[in-house]
Parts: sequence; C-alpha cells; structure tokens
Amino acid sequence: MPLDASLSDNPVVLQGTVRELLETVEQLDRKLAAAEHRIEHLLRRLYGQRSERFDPGQPTLFDQFPPPPDPPAVQPTDPVAPESPKKKKHTPHGRKPLPPHLPRRQKIHEPTEAEKTCPCCQQPRVQIGSETSEQLEYQPASLFVVEHIRPTLACPACLKKAELSQAAPVVESAPTQPAVDEPARTESPLEAWLPPVLPEIPIEVPPGVLIMTVPMPKQPIPKGLPGPGLLAHIITSKFADHLPLYRQEAIFARQGVEVSRKTMSDWLAVCARLLTPLYELMTQRVLRSRVINNDDTTVPVLAPKTGKTKTGRLWVSVGDCLNRYIVFNYTPDRSRDGPNTFFKSYKGFLQVDAYTGYEELFVGGNIREAACWAHARRKFFEAKTSDEARSHLMLGMIRALYKVEENAAELTDEAEIVRYRRTHARPLLVKIKKWLKENKVHVLPKSPMAEAIGYALNNWRALNRYTLFGFLAIDNNLAERELRAVAIGRKNWMFAGSDAAGQTAAILYSFVSTCKHLGIEPWAYLRDVLTRLPELPPERLEELLPDVWAKDQRKQIEASAMEAPKV
Repeated sequence: MPLDASLSDNPVVLQGTVRELLETVEQLDRKLAAAEHRIEHLLRRLYGQRSERFDPGQPTLFDQFPPPPDPPAVQPTDPVAPESPKKKKHTPHGRKPLPPHLPRRQKIHEPTEAEKTCPCCQQPRVQIGSETSEQLEYQPASLFVVEHIRPTLACPACLKKAELSQAAPVVESAPTQPAVDEPARTESPLEAWLPPVLPEIPIEVPPGVLIMTVPMPKQPIPKGLPGPGLLAHIITSKFADHLPLYRQEAIFARQGVEVSRKTMSDWLAVCARLLTPLYELMTQRVLRSRVINNDDTTVPVLAPKTGKTKTGRLWVSVGDCLNRYIVFNYTPDRSRDGPNTFFKSYKGFLQVDAYTGYEELFVGGNIREAACWAHARRKFFEAKTSDEARSHLMLGMIRALYKVEENAAELTDEAEIVRYRRTHARPLLVKIKKWLKENKVHVLPKSPMAEAIGYALNNWRALNRYTLFGFLAIDNNLAERELRAVAIGRKNWMFAGSDAAGQTAAILYSFVSTCKHLGIEPWAYLRDVLTRLPELPPERLEELLPDVWAKDQRKQIEASAMEAPKV
C-alpha cells in the first residue's frame, strides 16, 4: 500500500505524525553520530596516531584568548656587569664527533708497490705525513668465564713443628696399591697432610696446625652460575631494551651457551628479592615528596591452572625534584586497595587522573588532589567527530593554558611561578569555566561533548590547584611517560607468568626507570649494586641509591683525573 494512502486528512493528526517522525529522525541522528564516534575512536586506536596534535593555525580564530606575554626577565645580581643578550640556540649540522671514551684501534693501510713508485720519475716515494679518519665499528658482546681461585693457606712454622714431632695426621682410608713403574718423589710437609684419595675423607689436623682456604665472596645468587654482570645484562635487556627472555635465550645459544628462559626467570626473581631492601628505601624517599605523580597501566598475567591470562596492574609513582626516584608497584587488579595501601602514610599532593579508586585517599585531608589537564584535553579531542566546532574552541583554550606553562617554565622561583600563573592562567580558567557552564545545557546529555564537559566541571577544583603552588604541574604527563616502557615491553614479552612475576617486574622496572630518569647507565649501576649488595651492611644501604651512587662515581672519576699525570 502506498505511503500517502495511509495518511489521514485531518491536519491535527498529520501534525502529530510529523512530530513523531521528527523525533524518530532526531533519535536516529543521535545513534548515527554516536556510532560514527565509536568507530572513529576505535579506528584511531587500532591504526591511527596516538598523539593529540592540534592544528597550530586553529587558535588564531579565537581572538578572545591572546597569547600570554613572555615571563619577566631575571634581573642580574651584579648591577655593574651588563646582562649579555640571549643567544639563539644553535643546532650544529653534519656528523657528530664520536665519543672520546670509546677505545680506538689503529688500522694502518700500507701502500701497494705501485703506489710507492712516483709515476713521473719512477723514484720511490717517502712518507711525509698521514691522514686519520674515524669509523664506528661493532663487535658482538661476548660471554666469558671467571675462575675463582681461592688459595689454601697453612703456617710453615706449625708444619715444621708437626714434622719434627712426627705428629702425622691419622687418616682412615682404604689401603691403596703402590703405582707400578712410578718414580719415587719426596712429599712436601703440606702434601703429607692432604687426604690420599677423596677430599671428603676427614683430616685430623695436629694441634696448633691451622689450614685455611680463602672464603668465596658473597654472590648475588649463592653458588649460582651467573655473575653480577650477566644478571645486570639480562635485567637491562628485558626492562630497558624490551628484549624478552626467549630472545635472549636464542642470543646466548648462538654464542654456544645454553641458558633456558625458565632459568633466567628464576634469576630475575632472586635479583628482585636481593634488591627489595633498596627498593623499599626508594619507596620511602618517594613518599617524602611534596607531590607524587601516579598512574597505572594494564599487564596480562598468566592465571594459575587455566592457561589463560588475567589483567593485572602496574602503578608508577614519580617523586618530586628533591626525591628523584621512580617506583613501580604491582597489584592483581585495579581495586582501591592498591592505592590505599601504598599511600596510607603519605601526606602531600597526589597528581592523578579522575579514577574513583583515589577518592578515599582525599577524604582525611592528608592527601590533596591535583588533577591532570591532559586527561581533560583528551576528552575534548575524542569528541571532535561528534561536535567539531565546540571541540576546536575548547582545544584552543587549553592550548592557551599550556602556552602560559611554557613561559612559566623559564622561571626558577616557585613564588614567581605562582604569581605568573595567577596573572595569566587564572583569567583563562575563568573564561573556560563560563564557557563550560553555558554549553553544558546545549549539548546532548550522553554525547561525547557532554561527557568531556562533565569531566572538566566535576574535577574543576583539582584542575585549578596547580595555579596555587609553584611545584605542581599542569598535567600528569610525567607519570604517563614512564608507563610507555611497560606498554612497549608487554608487546614483546606478552605477559607475566604469575602475580609474583608481576612484582618482580615492578621492582626491576623501578631501578631501570630511575637510572634512565637520572641519566645513569642501567647496566653499570646494576652490575655494581649486585656486586656490593650481598656484603653491604644494612646501615650503608643508602650508598647504593641511584643518585648517591652517581655522585660517588663522579667523585671517583674526578679524583682519578686529578691523580693522572699530565702529558
């Protein structure tokens, strides 16, 4: 039946039908917009770029947000000396020189017989100089065996007394047949006291005769095969270079050494237990910070007796400028018990996202929340597909806030940073809040733009707190950057074998990330720490903290440079 045949001739009925159709079209448009937004979001996550770049020409459309002025210049302390003009940073071009600390191996290229003869007069040429050019070469890392030779010592005077008194040791052993056609030889006094057959046969040492063997230094793994350098190499390869254990197993096999991935996994667990006291000391130092940046990421963990993986969590905590340590912590889930346990004794600022698991921490007032503008910005960036005009306008406003931070970063005094933020960031925040409230009533309640506006308004007080304290940052990107290593690593090693393996990864990630944060070579640090830690008294544990260790290394280098003879 044709559509027009079912329509009524009554105008009132027709108006009602039209209204119903319009409401249906509006609902379908909402569903279509939401579906397109989800599809675009998923495609960007799968195939697109993760960076939330903003068109630099876009903010020029909004003249109501002029760029903030440059920060005030710092006055020179000496009124007589004029301030030198600020030079533009010059970026050198061309090939960079090779580091001077690399060993040099000379390779002399001798001329051929034809080159030794002058083509003009056929007379022999003589060398009048040379040209040197450098080439960077590589030699694969090699394994080597360390033979620990421990001398056995005895007192010659006591041995002589024993020999004179003929106090020979009584050794119970089976009689042995004399060797046939073996030339006779004279035994030394020391050889007379050695067991004739097996070392486990007991020896009765005469009174006053002491035989001592130099004890073996304590090792990271008692009576274990690997040395500290090999353990540090395995840790650095996995947690700094994202090289899983099965690939390291293949690399060792190409060098003729069979080390299974299970064995290396056990070694990592033993190293983590050995480093636990130092890890706990680093955690205590992080909890002394005025502000801690904290975030988490997922880690697939093998569930026992199922053959499947569950989702664990690695939490990262970054200390402030006075406690420059990075500490990871593992939890089997994302419940609030993890943050509550870690921060139960902390007093200060906690810069995090709006995860509800943190809310209980802010109840007592000991911990104050500082929110992240990067998370708020991400909400508006993801809403571009459904509401492009409002999204671009809000992104331009947030970009103006970050421009203020770029200028404030040139200031060193915290009080000056606070004054600069109050002067230039506060007016922007007032306009942003006004815009959020005005547009909240004009967007669909469940649209991505409404979700972004709601996120910003619900966390508005925490989003503004950074303007009150100079040591707070505008976002939590410091913690998010440290989680990139975990995100890259889990694409290679795929999953952790158990919850205990997750905590092992957290401890070892803490040392590797802290070394990178402080500009320390992780292998050199871990090798030295694993060598010294087994015999180090607990009261000297602070000497092995990464920053303290780096200072001691610099002092040793400076002292050796002063003692070296000048050429």
